[in-house]
Amino acid sequence: MKPEIVKKLGTGFVLGASLLFAGHAMAQDKPYVIEDGKLDEATWIGMKIYQRGRCETCHGPDAAGGAAFPNLLEALKTTDKATLTEIVKNGKGSMPPMLENVMNIKMIKKRGVSEEQAMDSLYAYLKGRSDGAIPAGSLKKIKK
Repeated sequence: MKPEIVKKLGTGFVLGASLLFAGHAMAQDKPYVIEDGKLDEATWIGMKIYQRGRCETCHGPDAAGGAAFPNLLEALKTTDKATLTEIVKNGKGSMPPMLENVMNIKMIKKRGVSEEQAMDSLYAYLKGRSDGAIPAGSLKKIKK
């Protein structure tokens, strides 16, 4: 082969590999994992927090909110984890602080989940719901 062709092929290969790895890295940026309709452990814990921490009482089992309660599916399109954590800890508007409810969930206590882990998990679950990757309802964990 001529050196120019080899150079072009090499550049194309490097560019293609870079795009492949960039795509993989972007996929890794998601805080949740869902495979075959099952969630990774952390996201599964977030689902349980949402269900048992009284979130669904106001925001609904599908997180779509209602007349007086925010639609979390829409809110999580622009809300980062730090903001969600702040709202859960301190409340917002008519929503009271809910961190105590979260940390008093029997499963959370039993597993020794820290506040940070709990908020990471809740954010992962809600972000997955907001992204349309995680359906409403109870899902199982990915078996290790």
